[in-house]
Amino acid sequence: MTFVSVSPSVTRIFAFVKDGKGRKRAIYNRDLISNKYVIKNGKFLHNGKLTKWQNRC
Repeated sequence: MTFVSVSPSVTRIFAFVKDGKGRKRAIYNRDLISNKYVIKNGKFLHNGKLTKWQNRC
């Protein structure tokens, strides 16, 4: 699943994977103009931690 978020100052593209339980986890998140990543390969670049699974309440 891939989304594009557009705001006046930033355009970001991000993707999620979904598991068999319906949870989602971010795989990447990057600025479309500068190509700088916040999340890459399912990990935050600033600390190396995996992104968390998200549940719908």
